[in-house]
Amino acid sequence: MTQPAVTVVIPAYNAADDVETCLAGVLAQDYPDFEVIVVDDASSDKTPEVVRAHERVRLVRNVTNLGPAGARNRGVAESRGELLVFLDSDSIVDDTQWLARHAGVHAAGGAAVVGGGIRGVGRGPVARADSYCHWVTNIPHGAPTVITADRRPFGRVTRHLVTNNMSLRRSTFDRIGPLDTRFRTGEDVDFCERALQLGIPLRLEPAIVVGHRDRERLSDFVRCFFEFGKDRIPLRQKNRSRLAWLMPKGLLSSIAMALPLTVSLWLQTTVMWWRHDKRVVASAPLILLAYVAMSAGMISFCYDGCSQRRVPRSA
Repeated sequence: MTQPAVTVVIPAYNAADDVETCLAGVLAQDYPDFEVIVVDDASSDKTPEVVRAHERVRLVRNVTNLGPAGARNRGVAESRGELLVFLDSDSIVDDTQWLARHAGVHAAGGAAVVGGGIRGVGRGPVARADSYCHWVTNIPHGAPTVITADRRPFGRVTRHLVTNNMSLRRSTFDRIGPLDTRFRTGEDVDFCERALQLGIPLRLEPAIVVGHRDRERLSDFVRCFFEFGKDRIPLRQKNRSRLAWLMPKGLLSSIAMALPLTVSLWLQTTVMWWRHDKRVVASAPLILLAYVAMSAGMISFCYDGCSQRRVPRSA
């Protein structure tokens, strides 16, 4: 069977300290036909110089910062591969069969969005908590899982996969449409929701693993979840979530919902990881802090004027 040509798209912003390790792992792949495109998202450091040192890597530069969604869209527009694989610039690929595993999943079935497992490699308690919170959708343990529009496996916190270590056919990407650049965070939530609405399943393959350098500073950790909270309401509004009625419509309702939402997400995340990694208990206080920050972001969104900042619903 002929293996499809693959394009690995790596968005990079001020990633000079990380992208070298990322590229080394990708370029070591035992796969016959693949290209690597790094989209420099208007970095102010030496990211372009680091990338240019690799002749097999194509560098595409954005004049202005478009955010993760815009950078990935640019990479797709420049690609030639039949199969697209998205990877973050601070990821670590230490499996030379990584691309072959992604291609093998697509060869075995129809159109799908495939996500692999993600293993946090940061140091310290904050990095461990960041890993538990961010990769609860892509836990690198267990059996493959399929999510459809009418089926979400019991216990999952959300029904999406992250764009890091994600693959899909170019034809599937074109059918779903580009990542929504109006979201600086959570663009993967929107992308996966649109896929499900089109009847395209999400498939988690935990054995296709990459490492990821997670946030080690508490301020970065809290800020990230605060910003995600600010995008959470418009994400639900845009995609007509079946739970949209639970989303707060104003400041008072957002405050009233903050506590139950925080506790619910905290418990779900802890239970999901507990099945595979009992050490999650030690990170429970920081996981709780993350969801407190996210709820604070939702309150901030409503305070700033929910009605003025809503994102138009999809047609």
